[in-house]
Amino acid sequence: MSEVNTTLIDYIRRLTELTKSRKVQWQRANPTVYIWDVESLTKKTRTTIQEATNRVRTRTGSLYEQKTYLFQIQDLRDKANAVFVDSKERPEYQEPMQELYLQAGLSIDARTADLLGDLLNEFGS
Repeated sequence: MSEVNTTLIDYIRRLTELTKSRKVQWQRANPTVYIWDVESLTKKTRTTIQEATNRVRTRTGSLYEQKTYLFQIQDLRDKANAVFVDSKERPEYQEPMQELYLQAGLSIDARTADLLGDLLNEFGS
């Protein structure tokens, strides 16, 4: 097993906290993928968190589903991957990526509810 990068885990947890406080605005690309795009003067990046469901066979032969997560940061200008972590290959990252995925979905739901509420308020109470 490779060494755990605790700094990366700390950064993922920090991103999760920023997501909870709605400072990071995720978008739903499809039912299992959330993206966050950031553009500055020098960089244009896309951060992606994806949930994958894998079928795993136990020693007794029964099957169960296991969720894993793919975390990626890509520079959109030169298409180079700065970060790519798969919790299926690196289970030590499972918990922080699972929490980020959950919070990204919840933040999208909260923004959707806000938008719907604003639309309904246009019709009065």
